[in-house]
Amino acid sequence: MDKETIMEWHRMAGLPWIGILIGFLSEIGLFYYHVVSLIAFFLTGICLDVILKHHSDIIGKYERFFIVSIFLIFPVFTERILVIIGWYTIPYLLFFIGWMLLAAYFNKPSKWIRVFTLILLFLSFSHNAFLFFYGLVLIYILYRKFPGNLSEIILLPVKYVDFILLPIAAFALQRKFQPYGLYEGYNDLTISRLINGISASFKAVKYSFYDVIGMSFNNVVVVVAALCTSVLIFYIIRRKNIGGMIKSNGYKKDIYLLLFGLLALYMAVYPYSAVGKLAEHTGWHGRWQLLVPLGAAFTIYYSMKLLFGFFRINKQHLVLVHTILIVLFVSLNLSFYIEYYRDYFKQQGFIHSIQETDIVAQHSTFIIKDNTLSLNAKQRSYNFYEYNYLMEKAMGVPSRLNLIFGKNQEVGDLLKYSKYKNYHFNKYEPSEPEVLIEVNQGDHNLEGDFAVLQLLFNQYFNQSLYDSRIKEVINIQYSYINNE
Repeated sequence: MDKETIMEWHRMAGLPWIGILIGFLSEIGLFYYHVVSLIAFFLTGICLDVILKHHSDIIGKYERFFIVSIFLIFPVFTERILVIIGWYTIPYLLFFIGWMLLAAYFNKPSKWIRVFTLILLFLSFSHNAFLFFYGLVLIYILYRKFPGNLSEIILLPVKYVDFILLPIAAFALQRKFQPYGLYEGYNDLTISRLINGISASFKAVKYSFYDVIGMSFNNVVVVVAALCTSVLIFYIIRRKNIGGMIKSNGYKKDIYLLLFGLLALYMAVYPYSAVGKLAEHTGWHGRWQLLVPLGAAFTIYYSMKLLFGFFRINKQHLVLVHTILIVLFVSLNLSFYIEYYRDYFKQQGFIHSIQETDIVAQHSTFIIKDNTLSLNAKQRSYNFYEYNYLMEKAMGVPSRLNLIFGKNQEVGDLLKYSKYKNYHFNKYEPSEPEVLIEVNQGDHNLEGDFAVLQLLFNQYFNQSLYDSRIKEVINIQYSYINNE
């Protein structure tokens, strides 16, 4: 989308400052956006590492390494590849920098560190979910400064009143930018939604945590490879004093840290559940899993540590289990990105196919029947405006409307969107559906991961072969619709 459309869209959503940010990220180009996103995401891990270093009395060196590693690679929020979603990484980074500075402030109080911490945390609230997730910071303040007597307990909220009022001030400011137009009522909080979000959040934890771990064990080949790799690494480093790097806190403190992880998991998904958005790994719904990794890392580590302690298993064997998990999580991440490439090649194949016929050029309203859902990333299905855009890319003009087969869509119902450029049919002349387009598998099969990687290689190193193969990814069949 052009910058003007991005701004219009986000003004309607009540987020004009995000429109500015996305406009900037779009203008620097996709490659550089990915660099910015990668660096921002990685730096959050550095921040978490520094925070945990301030608690070396209960979190050992190895524990810190594993928690931060899982925090960085837990296979959720892969949707950050999209600029329109990936801006989440900026407030994500600001939040953890703010938390890191707060941890430093407790060790060496400074007025300027406190002010800078408040500013960064306030800016992180540009993503609404952090208003609730910020509760973890308040819990952290209570943990670090919990007083020993009643009089000090009463004074504690007074001493940190600025931190208590911070999210309230941010929420009040955001309320001045009410959504309108297409986004009227967007993310409205109601009593019923807040109540329903309580139970829905447990489902979201299942989808975003337990199911993700389960998915990591789905591929038998990857699991076997992970086991072999992990055993090799274990025998290489088994002489290292890993056990000495793991703090023996006793069950009580480890249980508290496990409970912190479970609480962080719940608080990660509740803000979305409270506005009717269920965080899960399918489609683009993974964008609501942004905050999951912190709770996931603590929950995985301390549940295993307690389990190993209960069964009196040698601590060094934790290395074996942790290595298996790391390899599996990395593999699942790679699998997701291969899916995105497969989806991308399908889109390119669609564009090339409709350029080779006059049928699309001669008509304006189509019904799309997609028989290649297996090529879509993360079990998603295309929206009508995605096909509109693919036709705009192919034909050069946003003048065609595509109805999705099986969704009972009517031209009249969608016309209200035509005036908005981001739906890609603002030059459309209304008509009844004229042509049914069936999207079928082509001669070049992309079902396997190797086939996708091979086509990706050809795109960069054998352009002529890529051009011929991409036309064979899908096969399109056209049939005229009788509207009489």
